Amino acid sequence: MLHRMVSRSVGVFAAAALGLGLAACEDNTTGTPLPAPPPSTAVSVNVVGPAPTTANPGQVVAPQVFFEVVYPDGSPAVGQVITFNLNLGGLLFQQRDTVDAAGLVSPGAWIFGDRPVQRLIATPVAGNTGFIDVAAE
Repeated sequence: MLHRMVSRSVGVFAAAALGLGLAACEDNTTGTPLPAPPPSTAVSVNVVGPAPTTANPGQVVAPQVFFEVVYPDGSPAVGQVITFNLNLGGLLFQQRDTVDAAGLVSPGAWIFGDRPVQRLIATPVAGNTGFIDVAAE
């Protein structure tokens, strides 16, 4: 008896679910067109020159590194906050910067660590991370 009760309930639920699923599908080819998706807020971070390629361990890396931050359409991502970090040792003078009207940010100066290669990484809230590798002299 219990088996029959369960079987009937399952059948009723399946039919109801199927009916709801079919009613929810509509053809929109003759209706209003779907709105365009909102513009992306993901950004791309790129190194702009002059970028240092070598530095002495324990000394300030020069020249100062600048990153360009742009939206997918190429316009500057003004006001975006970019976080900076180093992968191996070293000391950053500034760990965050806000993109200016020209689309640029910089960590300022940093002291090169005692590794053969050090990577400075610029990370946006959403989007592609930028980085530069600097080798010890």
